[in-house]
Amino acid sequence: MHYLPRYTLFCLLALLGACTGSTGDGDRPDSNSTDTTSRFTLGGTLSGISNASIQLSTNGITLTTSTNGAFSFPANFINGSNYNVTLVPPLNHNCTISNGTGTINGADISSINVTCVLNSSSISGNVSSTVLIVVDNDINDPGAKTNVSNNLTTSAQVINNLSTVQGFVSAVGTGRAGDRFTN
Repeated sequence: MHYLPRYTLFCLLALLGACTGSTGDGDRPDSNSTDTTSRFTLGGTLSGISNASIQLSTNGITLTTSTNGAFSFPANFINGSNYNVTLVPPLNHNCTISNGTGTINGADISSINVTCVLNSSSISGNVSSTVLIVVDNDINDPGAKTNVSNNLTTSAQVINNLSTVQGFVSAVGTGRAGDRFTN
């Protein structure tokens, strides 16, 4: 019986603690306070991606995309948040970011521009041979054109109709002595 007053007091305190003085409008902020929970999107435009994915990051949030056009990070940002967008470029691409840093100031951000270009390269050099062997690689021919069918570093240049003569690789002969090796 001596526990009954303590139990009753405990129940009364629990019921009293459940009363918060709220008016029932818990989702609506107080009209006299500043709403610091406004959230905004962060994004922009991506261009120049070719058969690859790019990884963009800011504030611990990562976005991976392979689509040119508009992008948006998969989270909303609190008003007043700073952002600094960084990237991991795809293989064989050079990428730059403009408008990638700033502060959320009461509006969505859609002005970040990410521009990528494919890396390209060219190879040049001289061809020489031993005495009494004439090599014509079409560099000095008036009608010759540079072969630009493959400027990528990821695949080999196509060279057709090869034959080996005394350790040198050359095109199959044209039949004109002195121009190319003849068969």
